[in-house]
Amino acid sequence: MLTYKRIVAGKWQANNGQACISVDYIITTKDFAPKLIDALRKGIEECFGTDPMESKDISRIVSSNHFSRLQSLMDEYKVYNKIVVGGQRNQKELKIAPTIFLDVPGDSQLMQEEIFGPLLPIITVENVKDSIDLINSKPKPLAAYLFTNNDKLKNYFVQSVSSGGMAINDTVLHVTVSSLPFGGVGESGMGSYHGKFSFDAFSHKKAVLYRSFSGDSSFSNMNIFTFKLFIKY
Repeated sequence: MLTYKRIVAGKWQANNGQACISVDYIITTKDFAPKLIDALRKGIEECFGTDPMESKDISRIVSSNHFSRLQSLMDEYKVYNKIVVGGQRNQKELKIAPTIFLDVPGDSQLMQEEIFGPLLPIITVENVKDSIDLINSKPKPLAAYLFTNNDKLKNYFVQSVSSGGMAINDTVLHVTVSSLPFGGVGESGMGSYHGKFSFDAFSHKKAVLYRSFSGDSSFSNMNIFTFKLFIKY
């Protein structure tokens, strides 16, 4: 199954989750969650060995302040007992192992802010519509990812979810395609760049109107009060 490998790559191999387009949380069905957790555990072991804390391939947390912030997310009373994979940490070495949580409350800090670290909550729902509703109940993300072979579901996801960018059946790779715009929407950012999109983002579109002196319309001679009435009615 390629899905777990691509999630592991997009979450933990990409700077241990310290990337703006990293996977922040996963939504899946209750029936599939145990299989997904087992697969992700396998993927973590394939990448970082049986003890990720001893791996030379896992990124350190960028600073002690950032480590403390992540540690407080892990230790919040609403989520500390929801860890199903990982949880190890070493403050001196600024290392936190890939850590998976299952069904953390929606009002926990873990689900209220961008994680920017190796912590990954998995949320279970009953059906696809519930997952779309959950995504749309939050601020619009910088990136959204979907794994499925169902073409109707792919189209439904693309049409129903507003995000800066998307990847279907992969994670983060859309940012490497120079012909695709990269940027956010709403709280995740405005504008985009890459190739000509970068040129357009930093270009000012100046409006210029040229008129001649020949003729004039009755419309131009209307006073502003009449003009407002005309627009209104």
